[in-house]
Formats: sequence, structure tokens, C-alpha cells
Amino acid sequence: ARLADAGAAHAQPSAPAAPTWNTEQKHFKAKVDGLVDVTLRLQCAVSETAADDLRERLWHENKICVCTGPPGSGKSTVAHACVARTLELEGRVLFALPKAQLASRMRERYGDSVDIDTCHAAFAFHEAVNNLPTLAHYALVVVDEISQLDAWQYERIVQLWNDPAFWKLLSQLRTARPDKKTLKILASKKPWSNNGAPTPKAVCKLLKSRPDTTILTVSRRGAEEVNAAALQGLFPRYPPKACIDADVESNPDNYVGGKRKALEALVPTKLEVHIGMQIYFTRNVRKDIDFVNGMRGRVLGWDGAAKALRVETATGHRCAVWPWTDTELGNMVYYPVRAGYASTVGRFQGAELPHVTLYLDAPGVPAAAYTGLSRVSTGNDFLLACKGPLTEDHCVPARA
Repeated sequence: ARLADAGAAHAQPSAPAAPTWNTEQKHFKAKVDGLVDVTLRLQCAVSETAADDLRERLWHENKICVCTGPPGSGKSTVAHACVARTLELEGRVLFALPKAQLASRMRERYGDSVDIDTCHAAFAFHEAVNNLPTLAHYALVVVDEISQLDAWQYERIVQLWNDPAFWKLLSQLRTARPDKKTLKILASKKPWSNNGAPTPKAVCKLLKSRPDTTILTVSRRGAEEVNAAALQGLFPRYPPKACIDADVESNPDNYVGGKRKALEALVPTKLEVHIGMQIYFTRNVRKDIDFVNGMRGRVLGWDGAAKALRVETATGHRCAVWPWTDTELGNMVYYPVRAGYASTVGRFQGAELPHVTLYLDAPGVPAAAYTGLSRVSTGNDFLLACKGPLTEDHCVPARA
């Protein structure tokens, strides 16, 4: 017994035993490690073809992996194991925590080998959406104590994670003319096959395949062009119920060189009325039923005797639209509506949209491409068209 004790006393300390993973930990670690491997291969890809294949794979397979459980269930253990493996493979890691005190403690563990910061700083919660940082250079991003974040903060993280390449593209469009590679990417996002004006068939097909899209144009003339094509494509067999004098400010004929003509020279837009067509209100008439500027609606009917449109708003209110006397435009009388299939980019400045089809109908307009594309969150949420081949003149930055 004494010999055994002596031998034990002089034995060299052994290396820490490898952790024993349960089934859930094994599954979580294998999932994260596999995605890290693909990301590292993408970062080291030597050819654009290989990089495109890996991006496509990540687009379909990469998911945010969430590890939850009660205290002591091994969440942190498996997360640190994923970090250690990524560092061994020379991948870059970001570790974000909700509090500065927690971040300080994590720096004691990892030192300079891992980028450690608060979630507020790491994900730029204080910045506008258009100025978000890119996470593309990280092979692994770990967010600890995620339950302490607000919902909007979590959504901001998801937005960053979704498409870092898209934010890089927006950054280029904001500050410089696009290079050939960027133009090629943008040109591949065509909503219709022809390189030209939107046809009734093309616009109809687009609206049916992407009912959530908002078509944005550079000019009023472009919006009129798309709206006319939409009405012809969606309502080809039936004559209009009426042709009314609609919104004045949407009529491109009321402008010369971008400036509005004198009041006495203004004329309303001629708008054909079809049952089921989409419209936008253009004046604030009744806020209690959402009859306000910018509200989208659907035409339910036309009362020929009363000369009134029956409209249902996107919020479910039903109202009648009669001719409106506009005191700001010399008491001109018209229906305060316009066709609801296309709008100029300026009307949606600051909006966040689920999907955008951007029609660059006029080249040389500063920030038009950037403003239109920055309405969406990812590169999968937009389509882009122009008249003829896409050139750098269609993507003039705000600061040329």
C-alpha cells in the first residue's frame, strides 16, 4: 500500500481529460464545426468559381445555431470547444456579450486570440441600418447570454448575419461607381429577360411570381411606364370601368428639367379604373380610416352615378373616393389616387421593404441605385432592370 502511495505521489500530472459530450452537445458541435469548415474554405478559395459554389452552399445550409438550456447543462462548454477548434484552424472568431463586465471576463480567458466586445459595439446597435459593419471576415461568431438582448437587437444581428456581401455591395454603391464584378452581379438580377422597357407580359409575370415586391423607379416617367404595363398585363380582356383625372404630381408631363410647371399649366394624370387594381392615396383626407398619403388600396368598384371609387385600404378600411379640390394647386379638382404598381425611389426613402424591383430607367441620377437597393435586408430580396445594358452611369454614388 505504501509503495502504491509513493508511486502516486511521484507520478507526473496527466493532461486534462477530453470532455464527454452528450448527444445534444455532439450534434450542436458537429453542426457548428461543419459550417466553420465551409466558411474557412470560402475564405481561402483561390478561384471565383469555387468561391461561388461555396457561397451557394452556405446560402442554403448556413443557419444560426442557438444553444439553450438550464444552468450547468454544458452550453458554455460546447461553445468554447467550437471556439478552440476554430482557432486551431486559424479562423477568426468574434465573441459578443451583452455587458461590458462579461466581455472583460472573457478577455481574461482568451486575450488577443479572439475579438471580444459588447453586443452593442460588435453589431453597431447605435448605427443606422445602412452603416452596419460586415461579419464576413469571421469564421465563427458567438453571442453569449442572448436572452438578455431585446427583440430589435436580435433582429439586427440576424440582419448582419444574413448577407454580409450585400452590405459590402451597398457600401460600394454609396461611395463609388461599381466595378465590372459588381455590375455583373447586379446585371444577373434581372426581373425580366429583355434588356429594355417593361412589357405588360413581363410586369404581369413579375407581380404574380413576387406579389410582395415593390417596384421602384428613378423617374416619374419610369413609374408611369411600369404602371401602364402592369394595367395592360393584369387586365387585358376587359375595358376600364372609367377613366378619371387622378393625381397631378405623379404626371411626368407636369415637369420640365425636374422642375414643376406653373400652376396654370398643370394637368391631372389620366387613370383607367379596373376592378381589383392597386392604387395609392396621394392626399391626407381621413386619417381615421387611413385615407392618407402613401396608403395602398385595392379598387372594389366604381359608382358611375356618384362618380366615386370604392376602395379597400391595405389596413382593411373601406371608403369612397370622390374628386378632391386641392387648394395647394390652385383649386384643381382630381381624384387623389395614383396607380399602385410602381413608385419613384424618393417616395420610399427610409422605408424597409420585404422585396424591391428597381427599374433604373434614367442613368446619371446620384444615389438612385443605392437608395433603392438599401430598402431591403439581403441580396436575395431585390431584382434590378434598366433600359439597355447596365453601366456604371446607372449607379452614380451620392458623392460622385
